[in-house]
Amino acid sequence: LMHASGGIKSGIGYLIPVSVGAGAIFMTRTPALLLAALASIFCISESVYIGLIVEADNSTKTIFSAGILGLLMFATALLLQHLSQKIRANNEQLRQKTLQAKHLQNLAQQIIQRMRTGIMVIDNEGKLILNNQAALDLLGFDIETSKAPESLKNHNQVNQVYQSWKSNPQQRLPNISRGEDGSEVQVGFAKLDNDGSSDTLIFLDDNAKITQQAQHLKLASLGRLTSRIDHEIRNPLGAISNASQRLAESC
Repeated sequence: LMHASGGIKSGIGYLIPVSVGAGAIFMTRTPALLLAALASIFCISESVYIGLIVEADNSTKTIFSAGILGLLMFATALLLQHLSQKIRANNEQLRQKTLQAKHLQNLAQQIIQRMRTGIMVIDNEGKLILNNQAALDLLGFDIETSKAPESLKNHNQVNQVYQSWKSNPQQRLPNISRGEDGSEVQVGFAKLDNDGSSDTLIFLDDNAKITQQAQHLKLASLGRLTSRIDHEIRNPLGAISNASQRLAESC
């Protein structure tokens, strides 16, 4: 098309760097430079043909313009190839970070699901966003026979405690009844305001287990205290007994 239009002086040849640059975007460095070299050779060959055979008077000017056009092709190929490599590197880095974020998210979900403490997250309207299996068990929801709650309003006791906590977060919250066996569940709330959201985190714990753990701690502390008292009493008694024996022998 450039040759049919009268050679490089027609200006159509300056559209060739566009094609070279487009090819450099989708190629690696060596093929991109090869494409620029082939385009430059063809342009210079066409200019030599036009300058030496058709228009001998303007041969120097025509070949010089072709050389400038060849340099422009190489510059375009190198620049766009460099930019495309940076874009590919950034995309690969973004892909790796995305995979890592998904992996951490899956780990967090598995950890939450395997926790013995019940975890629930609700929005400002009481809609359930997240919960684990322990929370459903503590609230008495059987996945096989009943549907998990979609809102905190589906559980009146927790909702009442939640409304009471919203009115006064500093007050001592009552436990909720777990079922007909008389067991109780301890409820705690925490506001998630780090990201500016109004979500609330709910902790559920079996009060019987907490009481049992506290009892174990008391018994362990009592055992250590008894052992220390026994040690403190035994030493003076041993010294007194030894002194008595020596006194008896001396008499």
